[in-house]
Amino acid sequence: MKTLVLLIAFVAVCLRMDAQVLAKADKESSAQPRREAAAADAQQWEFSLALKDYMEHAYAKSEGDVFGQEAACLLALMDERYVRRVQVTGGDVAVSTQIQKPVVYNALKKIEKHYRARAKKGSLSETDRSHFVHALKVAIACLEDDSRQFEEALKACKKNVEEQIRLFQKVKLNNIYE
Repeated sequence: MKTLVLLIAFVAVCLRMDAQVLAKADKESSAQPRREAAAADAQQWEFSLALKDYMEHAYAKSEGDVFGQEAACLLALMDERYVRRVQVTGGDVAVSTQIQKPVVYNALKKIEKHYRARAKKGSLSETDRSHFVHALKVAIACLEDDSRQFEEALKACKKNVEEQIRLFQKVKLNNIYE
């Protein structure tokens, strides 16, 4: 009888300890996503930018663009550097379009569409214009640097344009000509 009581007491103590361990593990696992989100918020990328005299770009649009001449020049430069048209086979007139770093390119096109819609409504501010110019410079800098982590972050929030804009704002650019 004593052994039965001792056995029951032992099992009860073990179960209580397991419940405490499980509760602690559950508490830690619920804190993990918050820590990861905080780390993602603090994450910042750094790219080297090699832009000089881009305002005199041959394909620069007129100053009538809603974003201004600087953004128009950067858009033309970005399209020139990202989009490649390659002939499929020799002698064939068919042309294949290849986009380098499509995650960054598509994110920037979504941001451009978002800002154009805001401009159409009349709610595009100077801050929005400067954010767009910064995003264009980041996209151009991404071509030369290793941007895999930045691309993964963009891919993770591809449905949220505002979050993509925030990610572009977290990038620090080092212009090698300054």
